[in-house]
Amino acid sequence: MYLRRAVLATLDITELSVDGGKARLITPQGEKSEWKDYKAIVSEAGIVASFDQNNMIIDWANQQPLANPVTCLGDGHDGVWNIFKEISCEQNRREILDWYHLNENLHLCGWFN
Repeated sequence: MYLRRAVLATLDITELSVDGGKARLITPQGEKSEWKDYKAIVSEAGIVASFDQNNMIIDWANQQPLANPVTCLGDGHDGVWNIFKEISCEQNRREILDWYHLNENLHLCGWFN
């Protein structure tokens, strides 16, 4: 299920960002809440997201004209990097950990006090 209409880019996409999370779906009063995992990819061509169907955003990204290299920004979560693994080939990607999560991980290593 796409949350936003996906378009094909007319120019090479230079940057991709992937993130995910959980969304609470509205249920009738008195029923248990329903939570769905989602992933979204953001690029110059727009935003594409799906519930529990990573292949939809992977397929969309692989149909796009991608720059060489394409810069991939993520938060370090395995689910995000597993999506990037399916997009382009490793030699054509520049993978970057976002600043917040980089700082978080450097603190865990004891580099900053």
